[in-house]
Amino acid sequence: MRKQILAGFGYIILTVTIVPSLSANETRVPFVLHRGFSIVVHGSIGEIKGLNFIIDTGAVPSVVDRRLSHRLNLDGQPDQVSLFARTMPSQRVVLPSVVLGPIHATGVEALTQDLSFIERALGVRIDALIGLDIMGRQDFSIDFAASCLQFDLPARPADIWSDMMEGNSIAVVEMEFNGVPLRLMVDTGLKHVILFESRVPGMFARNRIQSEKVSSNIGGAVKLKQVDPPIARLAHAPLAVESVFLLETPEDLSLEIDGLLGVAALKPMRVDFNFERRAIGWKW
Repeated sequence: MRKQILAGFGYIILTVTIVPSLSANETRVPFVLHRGFSIVVHGSIGEIKGLNFIIDTGAVPSVVDRRLSHRLNLDGQPDQVSLFARTMPSQRVVLPSVVLGPIHATGVEALTQDLSFIERALGVRIDALIGLDIMGRQDFSIDFAASCLQFDLPARPADIWSDMMEGNSIAVVEMEFNGVPLRLMVDTGLKHVILFESRVPGMFARNRIQSEKVSSNIGGAVKLKQVDPPIARLAHAPLAVESVFLLETPEDLSLEIDGLLGVAALKPMRVDFNFERRAIGWKW
């Protein structure tokens, strides 16, 4: 079975905004940032234009809403998706084409799920979660200061670069917590750093549990425990990371990662995904 991961924690609070329009082939694509981390842009799938996409590097592979799948008359094949602590049934479909700015992809395999819980949280229709299986086809930057995706990497250099350890459909970096290196999947659809509790036994024994919260993803509600901020380093550079949570996971978790690095948790002004260099640049 192929590696399939969906994160998407934390869609609870309702907000309402309007996504700016864009034309195809633009190298700068505007987005609206919801709740400080959800990046929503316009794109098209097949003949249907003006769709709302969330840029979510934690979606492996990309996901389309079931209603859109029905509108496109797509034939689905039974499949399963991993949600770290559980698995759930899904369907795999082939999208005729996906257009997002200068990206034109055809014959894209994706999963179908009910994305209405995200719509209720954000107050805007969500048609698809677009992961690195599509975005990884060319270098791009997420410019939070300018509220746009940039498909020609900016001339201004990043402050630090972290090596990517996986292929173009998943971005994994090494990050240290309390001196222990962990492999984290870079997740633009996530607000926090979430560590799998079974992968860090005893690491936070001295860190006080600040609070517990219930968050939501496609699989339903999960409980997260927030710990006191650990000493964190990325590419040997010290970072202040306040929102670190532990997620209870089974001891036999088969994933080759130790947790999720929510991009918003690092509060960058810009993040550069350079697939030729196999690295991610961070600008503050």
